[in-house]
Amino acid sequence: MKKLRGLLFCCCLLAACNNAENAITNASKEDTAEEEVVDNELAAVKQSFPQLFQYLRKQDSTFSEDSFLLAGENKVETVPPAPIDSAKLKPFQKYLIYNSDSSLALDLYSYNYIATTRNGQNRLEEAGPDTEAAVLDLKKGTRRRVFFGGPAHTLWDAKWTKPNELLLVGAESHEDKVIPTIWQVNLQDTSMQVFAYQGEVRADMSGYTAQKLNMGF
Repeated sequence: MKKLRGLLFCCCLLAACNNAENAITNASKEDTAEEEVVDNELAAVKQSFPQLFQYLRKQDSTFSEDSFLLAGENKVETVPPAPIDSAKLKPFQKYLIYNSDSSLALDLYSYNYIATTRNGQNRLEEAGPDTEAAVLDLKKGTRRRVFFGGPAHTLWDAKWTKPNELLLVGAESHEDKVIPTIWQVNLQDTSMQVFAYQGEVRADMSGYTAQKLNMGF
């Protein structure tokens, strides 16, 4: 009887050890999978805005897209959607950035610029000092803020990577230098991955913005 009990104890101990080893192995696999996802996202981010990166490199030869690293994760602001103001949006229609099925559009400019007419020419002038990006749901007719930054922040560009996921690129300004940042926004789970540049870049970005908007600066 004692031998049987001893044998049962050894079997239970062996099973517990196997379960522990399996749990460690599974956890390791999950960690590896998560690391691969992050690495893939980072690789995609580093290739996301080649024209902008080229402009930054011309401004400052030390700039390298390899200096972007995942800095953290935030949540999209919980600001209730508002009806689209078609009249206010009209001057900015051609600057909207549509997703792949054109069900959503990113409005990067109507909050940040004012449409004016001078000497018969239409122009966009900076509204300042804050910065906003909003997504338009064209089926529901609503506008929802996905990013808001104070006077030290600016947005340069944006692109859709999936029907419900987009990248915003901008910077935090420090006098004549900037710290570029890329925000990956997921509209389904409202998560926001933040990829920050490790260091500062000496750059004047007004020329890049003017080129995109044809403001003639």
